[in-house]
Amino acid sequence: MAQLTTEPAIWSSLDWSQLYDNDPMRNMQRRQIALEVLNQIKQGQHVALDAKTGAGKAIILILAHLGLEWNTLFVVPTVELAYQHQKLFQKLTGHHRGTLVMTGNKSPLKRTMLWHDDNPKLVFATPHVIMNDINKKIYPFGYFPLLVIDEFHHAHYHYPFVPLAERANRGGAIICSLSATADDLFALKNCFVTKIVKADIKMPKKISCTTVVQPTKSLSQADDYCRDLLTITAEELADLHLVSKTTPWLTEHQLINANEVAEQLPYPKNKDAVSAIGRYRSLSHMRYLLNLCSYQNYLWYADNLYNRTEKYTEWIINHQRFNELTNLVRQFIANDEPHPKVAQFIKTACYRVEQGDNFIAFVKEKITGRYLAEQLSNHGLKVDVAFGGAERKHIKEVRQLMESELINGIIATSVLAEGVSLPSVDTIIHYDRPLTKVERIQKDGRAGRGYKPGLIIPLMLNYPSEWAGGEKTSPAVPQQPQLPKSNTGWLFPPEEMLKTEKTNTPNLPFTEEDDKTSFKGIPRLILDNK
Repeated sequence: MAQLTTEPAIWSSLDWSQLYDNDPMRNMQRRQIALEVLNQIKQGQHVALDAKTGAGKAIILILAHLGLEWNTLFVVPTVELAYQHQKLFQKLTGHHRGTLVMTGNKSPLKRTMLWHDDNPKLVFATPHVIMNDINKKIYPFGYFPLLVIDEFHHAHYHYPFVPLAERANRGGAIICSLSATADDLFALKNCFVTKIVKADIKMPKKISCTTVVQPTKSLSQADDYCRDLLTITAEELADLHLVSKTTPWLTEHQLINANEVAEQLPYPKNKDAVSAIGRYRSLSHMRYLLNLCSYQNYLWYADNLYNRTEKYTEWIINHQRFNELTNLVRQFIANDEPHPKVAQFIKTACYRVEQGDNFIAFVKEKITGRYLAEQLSNHGLKVDVAFGGAERKHIKEVRQLMESELINGIIATSVLAEGVSLPSVDTIIHYDRPLTKVERIQKDGRAGRGYKPGLIIPLMLNYPSEWAGGEKTSPAVPQQPQLPKSNTGWLFPPEEMLKTEKTNTPNLPFTEEDDKTSFKGIPRLILDNK
């Protein structure tokens, strides 16, 4: 198919002034990249678009959709992101005709009517809903020749992006995947990527300034009790020949291996071993809360152990060291002795507000977030919280408060790490260290999305090297069968075709060596428009 060398006429009619960062240079770069993506899609390539957070990946794909005039299914990981993308389409075009949002908020009966009666040209949906509708046989097969997967780095294991992409590939549809971290080999395999387009859109700089906090004598004293409890448990595991005696500091990978060995032991040794592993995990988490969160976090967890039914909790709550530790922490709180990390966080947040900045502080635990928000309020700052789960509905209100400059900052879990547009954030504070590169990039990407540079402040406690956190590993991922495309144009073939179509590709886990070499053959286009 012939390549386009000029922009589709419809692009000139779009209202670019509605974009929050209506920068002429960035808009020109987005149009150039959209034209390249459009041409790659026309050639039948499964494209991965690699662009920085805030660079406008959704804008680029909306442009490609308008230029192609193909019916498009645009799947996103969250409900908020689906509505956000529809609003972006409306801002650019001045209308939302031909678009639909399909999420779990609509009943299956309502979705059936919308699929078959509205004839949508562009549907924004969550992958769980699409897979449910496929299983209920209400999804309109053959209607969407283009599947767009936003935040495709989620395409691992049983996440719905994986079967969705597999069905699209079987049906002959084109897949276009978007991410700020498009170097994830597993996700690339699972989305059948054949061409990577890297868009180096010039964005405001991000300045990182790590703050290291020294532990106080009180915290070190409390940590000694935790170390003793962990050492006793590690020695018990070593006596059962589940781990080595060389060190009491066990990684998650070692605990997983120990658990596999423990299940093979004869009764009752196997029960004792599994209980000891569970106890080690609980003590390790307790130490994390004490050192890296707050005294209040530790006390909340310690008090909840009395309500747990697991066998290992009885050992913990009856141990003298545990009770001495808990009484010591209660004494710290009664004497208003500040946790060193909490004290530094308050100092950092107050200083940034004095400098005219607003901020998002990312935490792992909701209880940490609530406590930090309370402490900042006591120091005169206006802050709110943004958490997932049942409290997710509050996010929209928090965004509006931030954009209206009615609050100084937000304390959030990873629910704000992706898919939420917050263009006015000046500073990101990592109260808890991001576990992965993807998580770090997404959280850092919340700042510096408009015109000002973004300031990134990781807040770290100078704890001993053996408490640097457990190693996080993933089991081998089954290799996805590269099924041949059909020429039917279906996005997803009918169920009877799926049952009869076979493949000789073995479903084997691939090795670390495969991980390094499997995608060397993917062409990578780098569009550097600096």
